[in-house]
Amino acid sequence: DQPAAAAVAAAEVEDLDVTCELRAGRWLDVRRQLRERSGEASRYLDPASLKRLERVTARFEESLEELNPSTASGWMAETADSGGMDFAYRLVNNTIQVMCSAVFNGFDALHAFVGLAEWELCGQFNKSVREAHSLDDTGFGDTLWRVVKQAPGGYEDNVLHVSCVDALDEPLGALWISAYAPAELDTDPGGKA
Repeated sequence: DQPAAAAVAAAEVEDLDVTCELRAGRWLDVRRQLRERSGEASRYLDPASLKRLERVTARFEESLEELNPSTASGWMAETADSGGMDFAYRLVNNTIQVMCSAVFNGFDALHAFVGLAEWELCGQFNKSVREAHSLDDTGFGDTLWRVVKQAPGGYEDNVLHVSCVDALDEPLGALWISAYAPAELDTDPGGKA
């Protein structure tokens, strides 16, 4: 039956588009597309990918407030005397949140973005990093990393998510990257559960 075969082919193309969008870092577009097709998300992504999509896009939304911290939401802001670096911090639900921003001149923005996204490269510019390796291999701009750093008095052994979003067409107008600790209660921080 040709109409049925055409419908299956169209569905496969749509599924491929979702995967391509994620690989291109357009997490926010995929979330919008899936919300427009309410109730059909499981048709396009497996449960682990849906969980990952929700975590990354939620982190993106949370970060927008952090990028413009206000005293009304409990942020305390300071500017460093030298170096032109701005800091803000707050305590929420027994968790301290810290935001730092700085402008760097004379750098290639894309090289900087790749250097921040691929933590195995960070030892090249952050000499305190002794070891960094990926704990998962999704290749979708969201990776779980183990990072060992030399710290005052010993070594730090950390696990963190590094998520990247193409937000160039969003109001933020930027390539977005966030490195953050996995949720404590998440039994599978990589989103594979």
